Amino acid sequence: MSRQFGYLGSDFSLFDLALKTCGDSLSFVAETPCDGWGLGYYQDERALVRKQPARLMGRVNLATLAADVLSHSMVAHVRHGSEGTPPPQDMQPYRFRNWLFTHDGHVTRTPEGRAALLGLLPDFLQRNVRGQTDSELALHLFFEKLNKRTRIDRAIVPVPALFESMRETLTDIRRTIMTATEENPVLNFMFVSGRCIAATCTSDSTLAYLPIRGLERQEKPLFAGHTPDTQQFPHFKAVFVTTDPAPSDVPWQVVPCNTILVVDEKFEVHIQPIEL
Repeated sequence: MSRQFGYLGSDFSLFDLALKTCGDSLSFVAETPCDGWGLGYYQDERALVRKQPARLMGRVNLATLAADVLSHSMVAHVRHGSEGTPPPQDMQPYRFRNWLFTHDGHVTRTPEGRAALLGLLPDFLQRNVRGQTDSELALHLFFEKLNKRTRIDRAIVPVPALFESMRETLTDIRRTIMTATEENPVLNFMFVSGRCIAATCTSDSTLAYLPIRGLERQEKPLFAGHTPDTQQFPHFKAVFVTTDPAPSDVPWQVVPCNTILVVDEKFEVHIQPIEL
């Protein structure tokens, strides 16, 4: 299984400080080699992607991989468990217009399943598919559903449209794959628009979120015996979303399996169950 987290914050310059509140809870132990990692983030409202093939073993901390980024929104992903070194187009995050998105799990392992997924996508989405992974096809189906309900070129999306589009996406993927191959897909999705997050969990993995309200930064002492000031940021707001946070004292709030979670532009968290 892969690992991923999403983030939405009110001040891009405080991302590094917000990241420290997660401690080591965004880490995991890779007993078999991970074969790459990627970051998707925003600068001046533009979505950017950084991908790095790498053989990672032992303790892997997603927070460390993202530590040099300053952004109000991002998604991080570590690819785990495939053979060989993947080409960049098969690494996550994927991008469509100004959306960034990742998948933790599997959809199908057969050519028949991939062909069935491709048949669900309209031409304008098929043209955006760059790689050969089942994840990329499945994730793109969300935009076909969202496009029927709202403008997909907007960063702020109505919460009901996100819930309805995601629910229809999950239902269609599951029905299509089980009909074509009898496989049971694991659909832990993460979508980020720069102003909202939509995430799902349909497996035994744990979906969790961490709301942050206010931050403070301890300044460095100027000389021996100096008591530094503490900078206060009382109006700062942010939310982290991840799957399977590592055990820690960080107060992650866990949501049930088979759930859709949405973080809106006001940093409010909305949760709805799904039936598959």
